[in-house]
Amino acid sequence: MLDCSRNAVFTVEKVKSVIRTLAKMGMNVLMLYTEDTYEVPGEPYFGSYRGRYIKAEIQEMDAYASMFGIELVPCIQTLAHLHNALKWPGKNKIKDSTDVLIVGKEETNLYIY
Repeated sequence: MLDCSRNAVFTVEKVKSVIRTLAKMGMNVLMLYTEDTYEVPGEPYFGSYRGRYIKAEIQEMDAYASMFGIELVPCIQTLAHLHNALKWPGKNKIKDSTDVLIVGKEETNLYIY
């Protein structure tokens, strides 16, 4: 598992390098631990601090991993780290506390899905 949320995301080329190394070691899974380091349409703050992967980059890395028999698994951990996302403008209407959403509110359901 690569932690793509600590300081900055790995470059696509670095991930490809890790994929090649894993293939040499006989590994068949690479997990990318992400919090807010991926692109979400309509959410410009996702990845604005540490960088992010756009959809095409994730697809490129997935296709590359597949060539080596490696499954790329994005581990999206946003719900465990909502305090970062709920600081962004416009999120007060769905925020109950620092890292808790208002349950049962239509706006919350739209935000999650």
